[in-house]
Amino acid sequence: MLATKTAPNGPFWVDDPNPNRSPRMTQPKIFGLTAILISVYRMLGYLFILFLFIALALKFPVFWIFAVIQIAIVGAILILSRSGRSRAARVALIQQLAKEKTGASYIGSALHTAGHPLLQLNQPIVLALKDSTLSIYDYASSVPIDALQLKDIQRIETVSYDSDRVPHPGVIDNTAQALQITFLWRGNSCTCLFRRMYKIRPIEWFQVVETARLTVGR
Repeated sequence: MLATKTAPNGPFWVDDPNPNRSPRMTQPKIFGLTAILISVYRMLGYLFILFLFIALALKFPVFWIFAVIQIAIVGAILILSRSGRSRAARVALIQQLAKEKTGASYIGSALHTAGHPLLQLNQPIVLALKDSTLSIYDYASSVPIDALQLKDIQRIETVSYDSDRVPHPGVIDNTAQALQITFLWRGNSCTCLFRRMYKIRPIEWFQVVETARLTVGR
C-alpha cells in the first residue's frame, strides 16, 4: 500500500532533514506538549501583532506598511512549517519503503571514506543488515552494490578521533564517529571505513553487526 504513494522512479533513500538529531533520544510527553504550547503561543503573538497593526492602520494608513510586513511574516512561517512537515513525511515514507524492499532489520546511511573496491572515495551509501548479510546500496537504487556475508567479516571496529583528528580504532565508545570493517573480498582481506553515519550510529552498527556475525552469521 505504501508503494503506491511514491513514484517508481523515486530515490531509494533520502536522509532525514535533521539527520544529526537522534531518533532514539525520546523526550517525556511533557516536553513535547510544552514545545507545542510554545509554538501555539508564538503564533498567537504574531497574529495579535498583525491584528494590532490592522486596527491602527484603519485610523493611521501608514501602519498598513507594518501590517503587510506582518502578514508576510505569518505567511512565511505557515508555508515553511507546512513544507517542513511535508518533507519529513516524504522522507519517512521513502525510508520505510527502503526497509520494506530490503527486508532489513537495520538500515541507515553512511559515507564510504575508502577501502571497498566497488565504492568510490567519499561515496554516500546505505547499509542494510538482513539476517546474515550486510548489503551496501546507492541512494538511487534498491539493487545492492555489494552484499557482505557476516561469516566473511573478520573484524569490525568503532573509530574515535581525538582533537587533532588522529583516529583511534578499536576503542568501543558511545561517541565513536566511524566504523571500520575488515572482510574477505574475493579471497583477499579488505578493510574499509564508514563515517557520517545517519539513522544508526557507529556504536549501534557495531553492536548489531557484531552480535549478528557471532550468532546468526556463523
